[in-house]
Amino acid sequence: MGINEAIDQAIALHKAGDLGAAEKAYRTILVAAPALADIHYLLGMVCLSQGRPDAAVKALRTAVRMKDGQGEWWYGLGLALRQAGVLDRLLERDPATASLLMRD
Repeated sequence: MGINEAIDQAIALHKAGDLGAAEKAYRTILVAAPALADIHYLLGMVCLSQGRPDAAVKALRTAVRMKDGQGEWWYGLGLALRQAGVLDRLLERDPATASLLMRD
């Protein structure tokens, strides 16, 4: 199976809600093609859906570093950071930033 077919299959698994199989498929793809930022993003979203924010943060940070400018990727990373407790800890350390984020 070629890389495009593997990607199509992984996305189909993800859409079908088979998150464990989708994660395995995305990881297999990344072994063969680690420069695919979109697959890092999708892996991160699978991990987030599985309640594994630390794994999601790792994959989503990789995706954002590889291909900046994707707003929904930053949003996903923010969600993962929040679920991992990282965002709250950072805001506790820097109340000025917290107040800026809470402005209307």
